[in-house]
Amino acid sequence: MFPRTFCILAAASLFAMPHARAVVLAGGDGTQNTTAPTDDFGWANVGRVYDTADGFFVSGVYVGDGWMLSAYHGVRDGGATGFQFGTVILNGSNYSVNAGTAVRLQNADTTLTDVALFQLSSTPAGLPSLTLASANPTSELSLSMMGNGPDRNASETHWNVNTVPDPWTWAEIGGVGNAQGYKWTPGQQSLRWGTNNITAFGSGSTTAVIDDGMGVITTFKTNFNNSTDEAQAGGGDSGGGVFWKEGSDWVLGGIMLTTAAYSGQPSGTSVYGDETYSANVATYRSQITSIIPEPSSALLVMIGMGLIARRRRL
Repeated sequence: MFPRTFCILAAASLFAMPHARAVVLAGGDGTQNTTAPTDDFGWANVGRVYDTADGFFVSGVYVGDGWMLSAYHGVRDGGATGFQFGTVILNGSNYSVNAGTAVRLQNADTTLTDVALFQLSSTPAGLPSLTLASANPTSELSLSMMGNGPDRNASETHWNVNTVPDPWTWAEIGGVGNAQGYKWTPGQQSLRWGTNNITAFGSGSTTAVIDDGMGVITTFKTNFNNSTDEAQAGGGDSGGGVFWKEGSDWVLGGIMLTTAAYSGQPSGTSVYGDETYSANVATYRSQITSIIPEPSSALLVMIGMGLIARRRRL
């Protein structure tokens, strides 16, 4: 419909909003999906990470063995390359970060990405380890997205958009216009999940390299439409998780980083046609597992050791 511009998912840079925001859902009254789904992808592993540079909570994903993934721009110290951490909240409990463990993931050419990996000062009890995606997503693949989510108005907002000149002008109207979406409720947020599908890029590929202003990252994207429970990221969703199934098992496939919005789009809104861009975990899997064990591999080793011990006892 319209061309778009990129916005990293931090309140200070997305429409200069003062409060954290995250996954917005289509349909219903917008308050749904704040408890774990029946087919749980890893609800308890997605939490809040305090962004000390901007003064609000973003999101993060607990991978296992005390380690988390998040957006670098949510844990930076305000400078070009440093880190600064506040409180991490996971499954209702507070944790601190061992800042000396923090690293930014790198590309094959050693350029830095906008994804950070860091270890908590203590290992959360009862949280499962996640399996990392082993392959790039396929077009139209079904997925679940979760982050530190915004509340929105209960009903849709409608606009007439004038595309000349640029930036475009948006006039809110009572009836159906040429753009529809939702206004966010200031200061209200929740951990929330929603669904979507992979959208291929114009080349037909499901991944593309972008620069979101905080790093160069291999990403995939989703498109927001009016299907019930369809999710779109917003400011504060940085570091949230994207999950899909490989076979019958859920895997962590992405870390949400940035959105693409329309020219002149009103601040604090999600409009049908907006896009979410997430770091493609499969691209960086070997780098992550060189720092922390791949959970499924570690489990197989433990099982193997148990079988060997059992043979010895026989």
